[in-house]
Amino acid sequence: MSFRPLSRSDFPVLQRWLAEPYVDAWWHEPLDPIGLEDKYGPRIDKTEPTNVFIIEHKNQPTERIQWYRWSDYSEHAVQLEAESNSAGIDITIGEPEMIGLGLGPMAIEEFLKRIVFSN
Repeated sequence: MSFRPLSRSDFPVLQRWLAEPYVDAWWHEPLDPIGLEDKYGPRIDKTEPTNVFIIEHKNQPTERIQWYRWSDYSEHAVQLEAESNSAGIDITIGEPEMIGLGLGPMAIEEFLKRIVFSN
């Protein structure tokens, strides 16, 4: 399992993942290419504080994971009663054949150790 920052070359696979019914049920954002650029371009360019990564298994992209400091999203943090000095993470298992294999919890644990807590 490896983590690499999202790049614009990932937009086609991200668009496909976001259109999957089991992803859309949670995220409701089957974005077209312009919508992907509008939402994820600033994150890639580091002008927005959410850090988005692609998770790869055996060198194949399978999931998206992102993290952010709640202090950067204070209004949402208040709604969720999140502490401002804590971090939030979101994960999307993109490839349908990867669902139900226990990869989500493993990916979160590794991501926290390797990426979030190291920052």
